Amino acid sequence: MAAGVIGSCAIIPPSLEDDVFRVLRTSESQFPAEMKTLQAKLRQAGATVEDLLHFESSIATFRRVERLELATVGGLDPLGRALVDSLDARAWRHILDYGEARLRMFAANPGLERVAIGTVKGIIAEEIFDVSPRFAEVMTRARVRAARLGIPVTDVRYVRGARGITLSERNLRFVNHGELTDGLITGARRVDLSDAERAERLAERGRHAQWGATRRGQLAPIDDDIHIFTLKESKSPSNVDQIAGDHGSNWLGQMGNDMERFLELPSFIDGKWYTPRQVKLSIYRTEWVAVVPKGRPIAQSVIDRLGLRTAQRPFGRLFRQFEMDIADDVLNEIAERILRRRAGRP
Repeated sequence: MAAGVIGSCAIIPPSLEDDVFRVLRTSESQFPAEMKTLQAKLRQAGATVEDLLHFESSIATFRRVERLELATVGGLDPLGRALVDSLDARAWRHILDYGEARLRMFAANPGLERVAIGTVKGIIAEEIFDVSPRFAEVMTRARVRAARLGIPVTDVRYVRGARGITLSERNLRFVNHGELTDGLITGARRVDLSDAERAERLAERGRHAQWGATRRGQLAPIDDDIHIFTLKESKSPSNVDQIAGDHGSNWLGQMGNDMERFLELPSFIDGKWYTPRQVKLSIYRTEWVAVVPKGRPIAQSVIDRLGLRTAQRPFGRLFRQFEMDIADDVLNEIAERILRRRAGRP
């Protein structure tokens, strides 16, 4: 766990890494004194007040993780353990806070416990894939595509929590802001618009006036485009078929549905709202990533259909699948441990 703390806090010099390990595992009675001593050493090393507050928050998060005793989880091989250990404080706060919310959900209805475990497992899987070497390769490919458009590497961002307007199928009214995907790699670019193009974009905003009544967050500048270089969906064994489901003319199951929503309704991406004309998403230039459970890959025949790749046509859509590095039952055990120990159960 100390690796995650150290990764979260650049202020920690190598000479103090052993001190971090000790503070993480010290008893509740000794913790205040040990923490005070370590903070004094960090101040001597040049840490600011803001640095120390961030460090204190990270330590508190990882002490919560230490109580889970993840080293005793069965089936966690060295690679899996390295990935779990590399999760930083932000990732663990996301997982643990989500677990708190799910705990409240099934506290009043014990019958929902398995559902809660499954949803927490999904969050763990997302965070673990995002620190894996395969995700680093996906990011590298996205940066290459961005460079071709003149978008600097520093402007290529991995975005969680993209949201879109959800329509009521009954009366076609905007009802809420629903999550669109598990993750996007994006890059924004300012474009020169003609008077006619600017008028079209302004008119598009006008056509979505009803959406404006529910909008939360700022509008992107009218001459900004948001390029989506990668769209990621992470699936459990029970819903992996959603990725490849062939819904009539829908070429890519759930991802095809994602594409329709991005290109037909406003989207909230990285803190800003974009209308469909501003979103640049392509079945050929966007990499579509499916993260599936270990040992449960999508059949090659389906991959060929989704990617339009055959022996005669080796190139096609940028669709790739990746299997998780940690088995599904191991992720289940970690999620179950998070919920049960927080509830005071063994």
